[in-house]
Amino acid sequence: MSKVYVLGNVLLKISLLLIVGLSSFASATDKVLQFSGYNWIVHSSDGLEKPGPNHWESNNAWVDSKGFLHLLISYKKGKWYCPEVYTQKKLSFGTYRFWVQGLSTTMDPNIVLGLFLYPDDALTSNGTNEIDIEISRWGDVQGPNLSYTVWPTALGVGSASKTFAVKLTNENSSHKFNWSSRSVTFQTQMGLVDKFTDPVALWVYNPKNPKTHIAQKPMSLHMNLWLADGNPIHNNKTFELVIKNFFFLPQR
Repeated sequence: MSKVYVLGNVLLKISLLLIVGLSSFASATDKVLQFSGYNWIVHSSDGLEKPGPNHWESNNAWVDSKGFLHLLISYKKGKWYCPEVYTQKKLSFGTYRFWVQGLSTTMDPNIVLGLFLYPDDALTSNGTNEIDIEISRWGDVQGPNLSYTVWPTALGVGSASKTFAVKLTNENSSHKFNWSSRSVTFQTQMGLVDKFTDPVALWVYNPKNPKTHIAQKPMSLHMNLWLADGNPIHNNKTFELVIKNFFFLPQR
């Protein structure tokens, strides 16, 4: 009896270790991509889900032979499908930079590119702790096409946002934000650049109560391409972007 009791305890401990060890990994059914040195989980859904709402298709995100990430909005069987990927690893304070190919000033106003930190945490309310770069006119062909947004750490405080009307004169553009415990600095510049010496948009968010207004804990980095309010692309054609590089430099 004692041997069985001890063996049972050993097996129980092994089972718990396996559960804990797997908790930070994707499930067996998730598609995972390797891009820019990180593992990215690819979101998919059978029905409509936010943002949008939209349908999300795992095959609409892939990495090519050059190591570039492709994001595609496609149409099939009467439905539009969008892509979203997010890092398996949660990231914290530091500099986040994105090299994007395919944006233009004449891009369909319903298309949204999101580059953002989001709290994949059941204990965190939606509409909190988020840090966003979004390129879209939100359905308004005359509206500004770039927005930076910082969401507070709790509901009821209100988010802070800055919008810009940017001339995307180059099919290549660079986007960056630096996140610290006290501030968030956003920048966008034409071309694929490491140093943002001539930004077309710049915003420094430096609130008086940063622990209330700025996220303080690590989050997954998301990139998605979707349709505002789920509305279709006007010319009914597919739309594709390429993320040539994602770079993260942790704060020291």
